[in-house]
Amino acid sequence: MNTNPETEAWSKVTRVRDILIEKLLDDPRVSLIDIGYDPADRADSKQVVVRVHFSQESDLQAVELPTEIDGVNIHKMVGDYKLE
Repeated sequence: MNTNPETEAWSKVTRVRDILIEKLLDDPRVSLIDIGYDPADRADSKQVVVRVHFSQESDLQAVELPTEIDGVNIHKMVGDYKLE
């Protein structure tokens, strides 16, 4: 069976996102958990990471998270999102 490395990588990133959603679902400081490019990555690599968005700047340091899980980088950022 020949597997597509891109599909495997996407499955891994999705799995890590789901782990963080389960862990942080009820934390009111977390406003969003998504998959996207690392905004700090200035290279052309466009590394896909799991991004955890916090409502306030002070929450970035208050919530302890690993910098990576299973080889997938975790990026903390500020973003307070509301329904329109």
